Amino acid sequence: KRPLPRFPACIGVVTSPTGAALHDIRSVLARRAPWVRVVLAGARVQGQGAALEVAAAIDRLAATGMPDVMIVGRGGGSLEDLWAFNEEPVARAVAACPVPVACTICSSA
Repeated sequence: KRPLPRFPACIGVVTSPTGAALHDIRSVLARRAPWVRVVLAGARVQGQGAALEVAAAIDRLAATGMPDVMIVGRGGGSLEDLWAFNEEPVARAVAACPVPVACTICSSA
C-alpha cells in the first residue's frame, strides 16, 4: 500500500477512452477537484487481451512520471465483463506501480 496524496495535482486514469467510466470520473473531479489534471491511458477493459492492455497502460502512464495517483477501472458489469481486472498481469502492474492506485473497479451506477 502506498499513501494517497491529500491534494493530487494530476490523476492518471486507465480505462476505455469511449466508456462511461471516464465520463463519470471526469464529472466527479470537475465538481470536487476542478484543479486536478486528468491524464488518460486508454485500454480495452474487457474481452480477449484486455488484461495485457490494462497492464501495459498502467506501465506506460507510470513511466511518464505525471500522475500523483492512478485510477484503473471501468464501469460495472458481469463477472465475465470484469474478469480482466482479476488477471495476473494487472495485479503485477498495480503492485509494481510507483504511484498509489486508488481504485480498480469504478461503478458508473
